[in-house]
Amino acid sequence: MEQDPRFKNLERKIGVFILIALSGVLLSVAVVGYQKDIFTSTFSLHFTVDRGTGFTKGMPVKLSGFRIGKVTDLKLNEHAMVDITIKVAKKYNHWIGSDSVVKLVKEGLVGDSIVELSVGSPELSPCQEGDHLTYVKTKGLDELADEIAEKVKPVLAEITEIISYVNDPQGNLK
Repeated sequence: MEQDPRFKNLERKIGVFILIALSGVLLSVAVVGYQKDIFTSTFSLHFTVDRGTGFTKGMPVKLSGFRIGKVTDLKLNEHAMVDITIKVAKKYNHWIGSDSVVKLVKEGLVGDSIVELSVGSPELSPCQEGDHLTYVKTKGLDELADEIAEKVKPVLAEITEIISYVNDPQGNLK
């Protein structure tokens, strides 16, 4: 029986090819899992806000500028307020105390919104799974603009008064 030399050890060649392909797939899954923090041990914390505007599932949670977790759930509760659940890596647990507060802030002037955790007092016990944190509302761009406008209105009124005094033909300045 004649055999073509190209088909010699074909089963071995196919086995090596399949082994390399499976190794590549497993390595890809491991790298993606590591980047998405799938293999990181986490714990859940909760906080409640009056409006869910600006919060999204998957948005980063940061402590001192470092990403330590993400928002995992948003639910409307029976009081028409929004309950938000965050997952935080357990290795940062000792910095998140029972007096830590949560804020929604923008990264930079036009950056994405993030959830920022403050560092808790070292003398207080660290947060545990399921603890409730306090949310501190920060001023948005529209609120800051309104505040600045209220402060500028008296100045503009005085400038208008000075200009009318200067332009008065019966005044002392002319």
